[in-house]
Amino acid sequence: MRWVWLSALGMVSSGCVGMTTLNGARPNDPGQTTVQVGVSNQVQTVQIRQGLAPDVDLGLTVRNLSVGTDVRVRFFRSERFHLATAPGIALVGNGVSFSNSPIGDQYAGFFDVSLPVMAEFQVTPTLSVAVAPRVTVSHRFVANDPDGAFLQEDVTWAVVQPQLGGRVQWEVGRLAIGASADVRYSVLQEVLWQPYFGLDFTAVRGAPGRIEGRRIRRQVRKENR
Repeated sequence: MRWVWLSALGMVSSGCVGMTTLNGARPNDPGQTTVQVGVSNQVQTVQIRQGLAPDVDLGLTVRNLSVGTDVRVRFFRSERFHLATAPGIALVGNGVSFSNSPIGDQYAGFFDVSLPVMAEFQVTPTLSVAVAPRVTVSHRFVANDPDGAFLQEDVTWAVVQPQLGGRVQWEVGRLAIGASADVRYSVLQEVLWQPYFGLDFTAVRGAPGRIEGRRIRRQVRKENR
């Protein structure tokens, strides 16, 4: 009975992840903010990214019942080609609960640590293509009410899940439209290799030219005092 429950949990939690390659390898400029809304395999995602420094930005992602953060660092750039990594963590709660059941409360979820490497090529000034291999270490847990009868002990285990994804992004002014496709390996699924397809929309606030303009205006005001 326990293994039936764990197998079902694995299928549910893996379906909740749906980690399409939402990002390319170009971090936001310092002071620049992007808000991205996407959907992948019936998984809705909202991501906010803030540029911290040249070649570094910070992301906060909410995806169904999960929340995660990552730091994207670009370590190579040429006129059109960019390479970056974005180590991140995520906490997912499946929200499994049997509070009204005589067998007691049940809770489940998992903690992910991921390391993607993104390579992005700008085909034109407004069109780019990215490829992003990723490795995720997923620590999964099942906990129950000590007085419950469904599971007599907490269960924890970890799995390593490789993933390969790509995205195409088209930029129009302060908006961007992205399409992603990923395949992810999970030992917890009956079908080991799971495909994910996603579509996302991004709004940009604080274009580099405007940020520089504000900096110049502040400097002029200081000099005129």
